Amino acid sequence: CINASALNFVPLENNSGDQNKEYVNAIGPYSWRSFLGDSAVKNDPEQVSAINSSCEVLRKVILSRVEKEEILFGAGCFWHVEFALRRIPGVIDTVAGYAGGTLPNPVYKDICSGTTGHAEVVKVVFDPAVCDAQKLMDCWLAMHDPTVVRSHGKRARKTGQYRSCVFVFSENMRKVSDDAIKACQEQLGKELSSEVRLLAPNDFWDAEER
Repeated sequence: CINASALNFVPLENNSGDQNKEYVNAIGPYSWRSFLGDSAVKNDPEQVSAINSSCEVLRKVILSRVEKEEILFGAGCFWHVEFALRRIPGVIDTVAGYAGGTLPNPVYKDICSGTTGHAEVVKVVFDPAVCDAQKLMDCWLAMHDPTVVRSHGKRARKTGQYRSCVFVFSENMRKVSDDAIKACQEQLGKELSSEVRLLAPNDFWDAEER
């Protein structure tokens, strides 16, 4: 559906051939050209700005009407995990950060000390109508080796910063996570080190900018 007010139509009174061409050339419709790769639009900052503004408004309207859920995944260095997770259809947003520890508002130096108990995690905001939690869990389990069970070091169960973990904000999400890990464990026939824990929403801390 195209909003007619977003297009620059030629008035009926401008119906002469030459005048009409001059008018169109002067104002030029631009509402759809960028999506077709029009080089003229790409080289016109004013038109690019108008298109970007319209797209941002449309994006905000759509997101305001989408059902959203959140979950935190840990599977090693959060930059690599975030890169993989954000490519999954249905994932709306991702944020790298820290969770599962004892120190409020930690920074990377604190995490690397190994004394805070935090894990490097990625907060995933997703649309369950496009990608349900079960599929998201399967993708997470597939992107790392959850069978690595260690008692110390960066991948130590429940304490390591690179540990395999899932932090959730509801009992329903905890059940989905537990069931997915149990099914994976039965399929592999091995013990999994993955931790599942229910957290309060304010127990996640954004990582510093790279």
